[in-house]
Parts: sequence; structure tokens; C-alpha cells
Amino acid sequence: MSDNTSDAAVAPMITAMLVKFPVVGAQDVSVVRELESVVATLSARFLACSREDVRDLVYGTYERLASTAKITAHLIPLTLNRARADLEKQLSSSLVSPAPTT
Repeated sequence: MSDNTSDAAVAPMITAMLVKFPVVGAQDVSVVRELESVVATLSARFLACSREDVRDLVYGTYERLASTAKITAHLIPLTLNRARADLEKQLSSSLVSPAPTT
């Protein structure tokens, strides 16, 4: 999401996340924006995966990490790295390559 997305535009997404991912849904709007940035980055790299599958993986990864985190300052980069590793593992087992990075 871009930085100029209004909180009102993001509110329905947060509401939906409360049902599926309660820890994510309870976060500040900026966390959802950061997670959506992670989704966009990974979706661009892993073209064989649908955006919804990537979103579910990213949000689920954040949910797991946040539920046990003592320090939350680095949750977004940790989420990115863990979700990327999980996607690489999934794709290597299905013999599909990620898109080349620039």
C-alpha cells in the first residue's frame, strides 16, 4: 500500500484481519501497511503464487512471530525473511523457480 492510502480505506482490511488473524487485526494501521508492502514484494518475486496465498502466508507468519515476541521492533523484517524462506521452500519442493531479482 502506498503511504497516501487513507486509514478509512484500510479499515475494512483490518476488520477482515480481526477474524482471520486476530493479532494482525489488533495492530496499528501502519503495521497492516507494512505487511501489505511485504505481500507486494513477495508477490512480485514469487509469480507462481497467488497474491492471496502470499498474503495468507505473510499474515500467518506475522501472527505466529508476534504471538511469542518479547521485542516487536523487528517483526516486519523477520516476517519478510521467514515468509520468503517458506515460499522458497514450498516452490523448491514443487520445482517452480522464483522470478529473478533485479
